[in-house]
Amino acid sequence: MADVEMTGTAEPAWELFNLKGNRPRRTVYAVLQHRHSLRRITVCIQDQEVLESRIVNAFLGLDAMGKGGRSLIPPDDIKAMVETCVSDAIAVLGDREFKDEEILNISTKPDSPDLQSKENFHSFYPFVRSLKTISELVGSKHLHLSGQPVPVTLTPLSEIRFLTAFSSYRGGAMKVLTKGAPDTLMVYKGLSFADYLAFDPPTYRNHLAGIYRELEMLSTVLSPHPNIMPPPLAFATFQQDRYGEPLICGALYPYYPKLSVAAAIGEAIEYEVQIPLHYKARWCFQLASALYHAHSVDGAWHQDLKTANTLLDNDANLIVIDWEQCGANSFTLAPEANGEFDLAVADMAASEVIGDDAPVLYKRYTGPSRRNNWIGSPGWVVFAEWKKQCPKAVELAEVWSLGTVMWQLLEQVALDHLQEIVDVYGDGIKNGVVWTTMTEEMPESWREVVGACRRKEPNERIRMKELVEFWRREAERLEG
Repeated sequence: MADVEMTGTAEPAWELFNLKGNRPRRTVYAVLQHRHSLRRITVCIQDQEVLESRIVNAFLGLDAMGKGGRSLIPPDDIKAMVETCVSDAIAVLGDREFKDEEILNISTKPDSPDLQSKENFHSFYPFVRSLKTISELVGSKHLHLSGQPVPVTLTPLSEIRFLTAFSSYRGGAMKVLTKGAPDTLMVYKGLSFADYLAFDPPTYRNHLAGIYRELEMLSTVLSPHPNIMPPPLAFATFQQDRYGEPLICGALYPYYPKLSVAAAIGEAIEYEVQIPLHYKARWCFQLASALYHAHSVDGAWHQDLKTANTLLDNDANLIVIDWEQCGANSFTLAPEANGEFDLAVADMAASEVIGDDAPVLYKRYTGPSRRNNWIGSPGWVVFAEWKKQCPKAVELAEVWSLGTVMWQLLEQVALDHLQEIVDVYGDGIKNGVVWTTMTEEMPESWREVVGACRRKEPNERIRMKELVEFWRREAERLEG
């Protein structure tokens, strides 16, 4: 099997990826990857006296960094500082091989770049033990998704070449190539030994749970739908358990080279153009259709709807991604699902109205502080419990989210303008939607249906099935 190679002689032999910081340890971690052999080593930068102190202070001082090391892609200037720091030191690495458990400590003392590798079994073994096998994750269920066999491909992490990191919460999503398919771009979502070192234990466990949850959702829960991300192309493996079964550290997914809806909105704003109405109607229909399928057919939900979690394929069709069900986007989260309310199950059981027409009843939570989400807000995520108690409550909450995302699309609101808009419109955003001249040529019925999604009283919101049918008619009307 041939190595993945790149042309050109001026490029350094080793590339730097996956920068993360651990605030309590005042340490920056990264992954070095050899351009040709794909060998990797976890890098540790921790020196309070020389250049590293500037990097550590700058990196860990970022407002975006959580105390456990939030992994948003760092600004270019900080990344450049790290690359400058390590470039001279790693020049002497050549084609050196490292063990998986080794950490490369880099120091750039004046005129004497230094690096030392050290085996860290104390951290490495717990990291390996945190990983699950495919049997533990999905058992035999993946063989029977919708009655059709789903082939399972295992790709060792050592055969995956990182190319470009996407800007994501954990920084673990990358555009990649593999030795087995050197001409096919894919997306790798997973975690590494560097992540285990950088995150505090609760944060790491929740990130890993998110990776595994999405893998399970797409492999065993969500049945095929044209607007939902398909199952993984392969499971990424790292080492084996004591019985010789490969351990899963992530997965490989299809790569969509077109824009996300968020990026499409941003580009339209930049060039001061309107996204054509037929595309807006199509994407609203496809988004609603994907969510209605997940709710009504698979008994599932998304939880983190936003324009950045919707990609466009080569035919400009929308694909809903990120089915991790970890955390929620505060801007699109329904107000009753913010963790401050529970369902009034007893009162609903005593209601004279039964079935799907019965109203969902809520009560404010007054007990002690509670938390089941460690990687964002809200601290208490209600969806899993509500889905068991009353699926309609989860549907109504996601109808609010659908309306919010549709408003962002129709009004063409860029992600980096959301906070500014909230500041300007205040209660107008919280209790309804605000329309500008941006949408003056849009049918009034579109504004009305978005408003019907975002009614403050959940039981007054439009139902998902009705929402799908509305946008189906509009999309067909505009596209013929």
